[in-house]
Amino acid sequence: MDIGGDMYACGAPEGYEGWPIEVENPLDGAAITTIVARDMAVMTSGVDYRRWQAEDGSLRHHIINPKTGACAETDVLAVTIAHPEATLAEAYTKAVLILGSNTGLGWLSSRWQGAAFVIRQDGAVLATSDFISFISSSSFDGGN
Repeated sequence: MDIGGDMYACGAPEGYEGWPIEVENPLDGAAITTIVARDMAVMTSGVDYRRWQAEDGSLRHHIINPKTGACAETDVLAVTIAHPEATLAEAYTKAVLILGSNTGLGWLSSRWQGAAFVIRQDGAVLATSDFISFISSSSFDGGN
């Protein structure tokens, strides 16, 4: 099931370890990597969509920092989390995004060994070792 960046991969196609899921690079719209997921949620949050221009001319986005009540100021452009529980995966994407790449991934690893993939505003990519284990080493051809 895919609901605009949030999905749950149930089971696997016959003959495969899981479902291939492309992680999009928001800087150019191309797939930056493909992971293989089985019986888990894959959630992505980012500041590159649902944007608007404020009266002062600045661009705003929909991720709100609960401490300030304003749009989160972050070095994270997008974060993807894979976890068996969809609600946790979704919450963790927001936490990492709001905290920033280094603090967010540190926070995540201190509470849970998460599978996380971060694309920063400067184009740098960070991933936890758990996330790297999900990266597909071969192409998926749909069984053909």
